[in-house]
Amino acid sequence: MRGWIANLGLGALSLLLTLGALEVGVRLWVDLEEQKPFAVYDIDHSNGGLSFEPGHSRRYETPEFRFDARYNGFGRRDVEWPPDVVANPANILFIGDSNVYGIGVDHDETIPSQLEARFLREGHPIEVMNFGMPGSGAPPTYALLLDDAIARGFAARTIVVAIFIGNDFYPSVLAPLDLRPALSAPAAAGGGGSLLARWKSYQLLRSRVSRSARMVGWALTLSRMLGVSVYDSAGTYVFLREQTPEQEALFRRILGHIGQMKQRCDETGRRLFAVILPNRIQVENRDALTGDIYDATRPHQDILRYCDEIGIACLDLLPSLSEAYRRDGEPLFYAVDRHMNSRGYRSASETIARFLRTEGAL
Repeated sequence: MRGWIANLGLGALSLLLTLGALEVGVRLWVDLEEQKPFAVYDIDHSNGGLSFEPGHSRRYETPEFRFDARYNGFGRRDVEWPPDVVANPANILFIGDSNVYGIGVDHDETIPSQLEARFLREGHPIEVMNFGMPGSGAPPTYALLLDDAIARGFAARTIVVAIFIGNDFYPSVLAPLDLRPALSAPAAAGGGGSLLARWKSYQLLRSRVSRSARMVGWALTLSRMLGVSVYDSAGTYVFLREQTPEQEALFRRILGHIGQMKQRCDETGRRLFAVILPNRIQVENRDALTGDIYDATRPHQDILRYCDEIGIACLDLLPSLSEAYRRDGEPLFYAVDRHMNSRGYRSASETIARFLRTEGAL
């Protein structure tokens, strides 16, 4: 027994020394700043964080992409809009988060710009206005962006709101806007205040896992089986086949802001359309996220039912993006950043254009 205890103690000591050496190595030689969510700057806080500083520009560079961001007089990542454009009811307001803004691509590759170019080629010279606001996104902010546009005199009668499954349903989106970080996406981490979360080697491991759709699927399944947050539990509840009443209520409460947008559109003679944007893992490894516990399509089904309830046309991009990925075998998302790349934005814009034409939005 004494020998067994000694061996156990030696094994535990060896494990601790190994973990300690790994922690030291990560702190010395790994740049964890590169693992953090992509941050945007030049937020106009005088406008409640709903726009960027008018006229500002900035170049963003990461190991994966490089792009320039320029903001017009309204603090939007778009060309200048003269008074006659603002007053034109035939135009489209495209509201959303960093996926509408176009993280990772140049201006002409963003979804609003690509839609505008497509419609022009088809004989519809309309402006598709980019109201994408990274970081402070999610339905509560989308409703505020619509109110802000109406207050500023934008007469567009067609409103498109993009709902992102990746982070639009975190509990934190219900916090006051000025308390949210100016990031394009929340960090993929849970239990930030725990001792484990402060280990740099643990942060690196989570970052590496997040780059693999299959490993994320395994981690989510293990989290549910063990009842602990192995990966990220703040937003993954949307995929659970069996949600708690509290989780269902949270989801509906956040979606309720889309209902507020519909009511505002009805009051002002506008028409609202919704587009559901899937997360990377849903597209690249749906099977790993679907089983007895999780269902990759669950939140999409819930949103589509809600859109039917409030009477708006809704497009689910998961089928078309999944098909494009299976067909071509080319990634539609950046591996580290996890926003769509130019191929993903192009595929999404093609499907959205068909949807809007079919629904008579033009």
